[in-house]
Amino acid sequence: VHYLAGPVTRDCFRALRNINAEITAKALRDVLNRRDNTRVGAV
Repeated sequence: VHYLAGPVTRDCFRALRNINAEITAKALRDVLNRRDNTRVGAV
């Protein structure tokens, strides 16, 4: 069981890292877009 758990856990961690990276990138893009929109609105 331990032998099987190793690779599976590693893949899960890798998937979680990828998901977190995508969420972070999307959040950053949303924030930048919002900032651009407010700047355009202010002008």
